[in-house]
Amino acid sequence: MDKETYFGRGPSIPHPVKEIVAEIYTKAQEEDPGITAKEVMDKVHKFLHQYGKQLRPGWPGLSAVQKILAKIRRNESAVPPDPEDSPWSILDIAKYPIPPEVLPVVLRAWRREIDNNKRLTIREALWIARLYPVFREPQAIWAAKFPTFKEDALPGGTLLRDEILEALIEGAKSYALSEKAIKLTGEDPDKREDWYRFFSTTKLSLILQLSEEAIAKVSKNNEGGKP
Repeated sequence: MDKETYFGRGPSIPHPVKEIVAEIYTKAQEEDPGITAKEVMDKVHKFLHQYGKQLRPGWPGLSAVQKILAKIRRNESAVPPDPEDSPWSILDIAKYPIPPEVLPVVLRAWRREIDNNKRLTIREALWIARLYPVFREPQAIWAAKFPTFKEDALPGGTLLRDEILEALIEGAKSYALSEKAIKLTGEDPDKREDWYRFFSTTKLSLILQLSEEAIAKVSKNNEGGKP
């Protein structure tokens, strides 16, 4: 454990750290509903060690994690379920618009999740639409570099290679989880500089890493740029 640790008293825990606790807890609720505060703390420390050096000085101790989780549970019980956490379907575009040029990508992601016995939430579908340009550009660069490379695409090059689509889905799920976590902490991100720093560094680094890894997979699976 890092020697500089936040406990129940002492320095205020940075807002992004609270949101990381909420994010890990929220994700665990789907995969391991019986997760303990100690296990959440261990996962938070692992995340901070890997991604969050800019969030020091301090990682949350057990008592701090317990207090954050208690607040999250109170917030969960105080409000009705968020409709954006419901499974997405094509009918939802009436209330949650998705640009027409991105809709085929969302539909393909939706189908892919169903085939893998998973679900795509409304929140995740919206983030796929928002992040699509980030993942579309690397594919366009690859296609330009290797003329024999053929994209899995509709006219206009809308759809993505499988490798890149998988990375886009993972990135969208990460951002959707963070958005939900922010709401659960009851904080107002619009007034917090550290929140912007977190999303402009840690999250952006993750998205860029995902897109780069996806392109590397394309390169490996298409030696010499051949489809």
